Amino acid sequence: MQIDNDPVEQRREAMIDILASWDLDGAVPDEVGMSVVRDYVAGRLSLPEAIERMKDLPLPRGSRIVAEPRTDPS
Repeated sequence: MQIDNDPVEQRREAMIDILASWDLDGAVPDEVGMSVVRDYVAGRLSLPEAIERMKDLPLPRGSRIVAEPRTDPS
């Protein structure tokens, strides 16, 4: 699979970068926020919809969420 042409993979890579940036600032979304992230990556939400849903959610400082392991679909 070529990552450059896969919109799901592009959204996933973008969210990895964003989440890493938030983590460096000590802010990590809670389970509700992660649900929005997952819905965006899966294509169930557009970027404007995801932003709208995330804008009022808290980004708790110092909390940690254990990410679900990624499985290779092949």
